[in-house]
Amino acid sequence: MKKRILVVDDEPLLREVLRDFLEVAGFEVSEAENGQVAFEKVCSEAFDCVISDVRMPHGSGVELVKNIHSITSLAKLPLVLMTGYSDVTFEELQKYGVLMMLGKPFDPEVIVEEVRKIFQKVA
Repeated sequence: MKKRILVVDDEPLLREVLRDFLEVAGFEVSEAENGQVAFEKVCSEAFDCVISDVRMPHGSGVELVKNIHSITSLAKLPLVLMTGYSDVTFEELQKYGVLMMLGKPFDPEVIVEEVRKIFQKVA
């Protein structure tokens, strides 16, 4: 069964590029344009990982990971954040289940490889 990944970013082109790379790598991908929509999806659908931008209108990535972490059944969901600029550090977000924080711009192939590593660790 394919691993399901939710990609969250307010930039449609970035979501599309990530989706394409992840799907070619064999993952099933869903998208959300902000943290608010993403949280609704995470609460109603099963995902194996969430990859989210940090800074977005209508629900930041930080708010998203805090909301996910507050729900016991979702607290162990692997979370990856991407950012060009953030006022929070990776160390601050680790307590909410964030496994890595990647800088923008990034190589989509690097994200695919990092996601594979996450699934190997949690298997």
